[in-house]
Amino acid sequence: MKLAEYLRTRDMKPAEFARIVGTHRQNVSRWMNGIAVPRPDDLRKILEVTDGKVTPNDFITLAEAS
Repeated sequence: MKLAEYLRTRDMKPAEFARIVGTHRQNVSRWMNGIAVPRPDDLRKILEVTDGKVTPNDFITLAEAS
């Protein structure tokens, strides 16, 4: 499950999720928009906080073949 979808289903704002994970809201926005990938320690926290619903693999996007 993508992070944006998780937050939407929980009616949670990025700022609230950032507080729970212990990071900045801007980081959460970057993760949601595919601009950045969480650091390993943040990935562990995300996995824990979401009860395994958002995994490290959910941040990997494969480029479509042309």
